[in-house]
Amino acid sequence: MKRTLLFALSSLASAVALLPVANAQDIEIAVLMPNAGDPYFQSKAYGYIEEGKAQGVKVRLFNAGGYDHLADQLRQVEDLTTAKVDGMIFTPTDSVATIPTIEAAIAAGIKVVNDDIIIQDSDKIAVRVSENSFEVGQQQAELIVDAIDGKGNVVMLKGPPGIDISTQREAGAKSVFEKHPDIKIVAEEYHQSNIVEASRLMEDFIQAYPDGIDAVYTFGSQSAVGVVSAIQAAGLQPGRIKVTTIDWEPALETMVNEGWAHGSVVCEPVNLARMAVASVVKLIKGETVEPRIYTGTQKVTKSEVATFDRSGIFTPEGWNPTSLYE
Repeated sequence: MKRTLLFALSSLASAVALLPVANAQDIEIAVLMPNAGDPYFQSKAYGYIEEGKAQGVKVRLFNAGGYDHLADQLRQVEDLTTAKVDGMIFTPTDSVATIPTIEAAIAAGIKVVNDDIIIQDSDKIAVRVSENSFEVGQQQAELIVDAIDGKGNVVMLKGPPGIDISTQREAGAKSVFEKHPDIKIVAEEYHQSNIVEASRLMEDFIQAYPDGIDAVYTFGSQSAVGVVSAIQAAGLQPGRIKVTTIDWEPALETMVNEGWAHGSVVCEPVNLARMAVASVVKLIKGETVEPRIYTGTQKVTKSEVATFDRSGIFTPEGWNPTSLYE
């Protein structure tokens, strides 16, 4: 009898050990984005949804409405913590101010992957997935150095304040510019990542330095589109000011082909989103995940437009995630 009971208990223990920590179809993941209207985040939305389908999990998308909507994003995190979702993929509106709220979610048992805009000052976040922002900034500065032969005046539209991705890209760019004493940064500003704000800033820079801007560093493709619109409004010729940026979209491609923009450091938003979903699912299931995961980049100018690798970057034609946001 004792032997039979021990065998039964051993068999039960083996069966329990084989059970998954969570059934995929029961897993619910919330993706929190700061600025879903940006084409970059629209591409990421596709990656999140498609990888969710591949993993067999439910993915929900939340948009803060802009980098200046910190309070809205904090409220979203708090509500999802109360709702006890299984996992969060979190791209913060602010790399510091969001720490207490996201750490409270982790303390409540929610698995969190920090995606894209990195929160450096928290030891509670187990996994971070992103570009290498410092290197991306370096690569954009290298585009500028090549475009102006290492000599000239540069203005910098550095992106939203208070987020790690802006400061890391800026630091990387300046580490390159410092090696070229004939390059001078004549003006620099943080700004919200949208066309209107970038255009306004560039108009101000052109008025302040009517003959003295040789190149522009911009935070992202939306900023570059705004900068080019200001250059066109000022009546300057294509290529007079070398506009560089990060990421890619159809409007930017047209501007590069027509000479209005010089080039971009192209990241992999779809692949990045897929890796974030795969990582948080592994965390939920109790599997091991690398704590730091990077995606690749490419430098693209007019000569590379027709040939650069677009896999992991673009969504299918007609993809529109607007109705998916909660």
